[in-house]
Amino acid sequence: MGFYGLSDDEVITESHSAGKDFLAQVCSDWEKEALKGEDKNLRVVLLRFGSVFGSDGGAFPLLKKNYKLMLGGKLGNGKQWFPWIHIDDVAGIVLKSVTDKKMSGAYNCTAPGIVTNGEFTKTMAKAVKRPVLIPFVPGFVLRIVLGEFGSFLTKGQRAVPEKLLNEKFRFQFPELQGAIADLLKK
Repeated sequence: MGFYGLSDDEVITESHSAGKDFLAQVCSDWEKEALKGEDKNLRVVLLRFGSVFGSDGGAFPLLKKNYKLMLGGKLGNGKQWFPWIHIDDVAGIVLKSVTDKKMSGAYNCTAPGIVTNGEFTKTMAKAVKRPVLIPFVPGFVLRIVLGEFGSFLTKGQRAVPEKLLNEKFRFQFPELQGAIADLLKK
């Protein structure tokens, strides 16, 4: 999702242009290079991932640990959108992109049930049966500690998988509650 840069409440689809920050520029440059394959009659599919949740990798194991220790909480005001996707849906999208010759161009790989950071906090705490003791981590603290990535965490993007939905991709985990429940079982 870094391609789009930081946004507030605007719905971000695959047709949106690249953002202006450093990460957006890196993603845009990367995609421009990949698209050169079209000059050689190659089909190019650009997958733009939200936070990928898997039981044994990525952000989820750390989030689970923090919430079980009651160290989870909203980042900033919690109103920023948090695009996420279950690892099983990522695998399905990647397989589709390889086998479906009609797929081409950019695809937002996010679950349709996008939530705000505050909604994520409530859902995660409920799933691990722990209270949220830290009401929020101030945005300025995140920016001091994490630099530009801290700004990314307090802004987010409301990125939706418009093309996948239009092409009738069947998400196994379209909603956060079901995705977390599945990951906690593993």
